[in-house]
Amino acid sequence: MKKNDLYEAEIESVSYGGNAVAKIDGMAVFVPHGVAGDRALIRILKTSKSYAFGKIEKIVTPSVDRVPHFCENASKCGLCFGEFSYETELKYKKKFVEDAMRRIAGVDTPVDDVLPSPVSTGYRNKVFYPVSEKDGKVTVGFYRQRSHNVIDIDRCPLQHPVFAGLIPAVRDWMERYSIPAYDEKTCKGLIRHVGGRTAVRTGETVAVIVAAGKIPREKELCDALFAAVPRLSGVVLNINKKAGNEILGDRFVTLRGNGRLSEFIGELRFDVSAPSFFQINPYQVERLYGKALELAAPSENDVLLDLCSGAGTITLFFARHVKKAVGVEIVPEAVEDAKRNAEINGVKNAEFICADAGTAAKELLSEGFKPTLITLDPARRGLDSEAVAAAASFGAPKIVYVSCDPTTLARDLKLFCEKGYAVEKVSPVDMFPRTYHIESVVLMSRAGS
Repeated sequence: MKKNDLYEAEIESVSYGGNAVAKIDGMAVFVPHGVAGDRALIRILKTSKSYAFGKIEKIVTPSVDRVPHFCENASKCGLCFGEFSYETELKYKKKFVEDAMRRIAGVDTPVDDVLPSPVSTGYRNKVFYPVSEKDGKVTVGFYRQRSHNVIDIDRCPLQHPVFAGLIPAVRDWMERYSIPAYDEKTCKGLIRHVGGRTAVRTGETVAVIVAAGKIPREKELCDALFAAVPRLSGVVLNINKKAGNEILGDRFVTLRGNGRLSEFIGELRFDVSAPSFFQINPYQVERLYGKALELAAPSENDVLLDLCSGAGTITLFFARHVKKAVGVEIVPEAVEDAKRNAEINGVKNAEFICADAGTAAKELLSEGFKPTLITLDPARRGLDSEAVAAAASFGAPKIVYVSCDPTTLARDLKLFCEKGYAVEKVSPVDMFPRTYHIESVVLMSRAGS
């Protein structure tokens, strides 16, 4: 098998990461946009000793699960699942979690069916589009799959409709006033990303412009955004001077209006600033935390430690059901948000610490703090081994782990199991419809507790 060879083969499965898998001459070949059951002509693009990458040149016989894609940018972007129905997607996602539990975590705990989202498009309440220039033309959109070439689009159908005017407004402003896009290779230019957050329950929206420094024509930019985005409540400039492709820098400046927004999860109101983590699917978040609460089954005598607490969502969601709740978060702005949210909601039994999860756990342990329940909701990369060791060292009878990546979740669960915990329940919750990403809520118990 070599580059540019053409084979006819059947797509056997879809893997976590979004690629379909065909077996050709005994080798796994990963191809985008395939559906299990497709028979296709596949051109080989790259080979290694044990696997290859290819692309579908032609569908010879479509799978019974294949449907027309919902997005006009699908052939260029490749970031979403749209070649099959949502029901089929949920089956794939359950298998992603099952495979990770078995292969990586080494556990055989049955995995629940995926809890579907009530909304499968137009749900994402946060977006950041990269900005580039090509042949003197401003391009704003998404990176082409496995590259940093920006595909020029006007909007993504997975994003909340309120963001529809965001890209055209910024693109026109840049072209009208010759505002340069940032170039990752040369580290020159100015505008890096166009983004925003919206709150479905309150209708508030904040636009966020990421730039390598102070921007000219601020008034004209704000005028354009307020005219283009319905119910826009504020425009925020984030200054990111760092080389590389990390989206946000450390400095936020409100250019006009309010740089924060308020959203509700159930009866709780949360005030959120631009750098704070907040779940991306507002139509599913209450069900996610409800599932975590269901698995944890806390009592009024429990003491909760919530690691990676963000703006305090899980901490405050649980605080009403426990004796005391302590949240730990490394982002200072998020910790301030969490404290404010506790005050807004009249929660008196919660406190928040600004620190790395592992470091805070060690310090709390040395002070004699003894949680009876631990919740974890880290970023996609999961926890480091020190954080796992520190969390396990409390000996809490129950740990509830909320994760948006089954592979890093399974890796961490294996470490917890080595430290005396058993995986009792695995419940996937679809927070990211029409993509390969899947959230999971896992209950662990300590042996003998």
